Amino acid sequence: MRTPAGHGDESSNIFASEPRVSISKVTSNRVMIFQRNLEKSKKL
Repeated sequence: MRTPAGHGDESSNIFASEPRVSISKVTSNRVMIFQRNLEKSKKL
């Protein structure tokens, strides 16, 4: 099943092919990246 272009094809493939443990790793990595970007924007 493919999602329309620009709507997270890669992430949907990750969720479809990987077990839930690595899904939680992916989401926690995204949260960490998001927090880092927030800190960077505050410093600017």
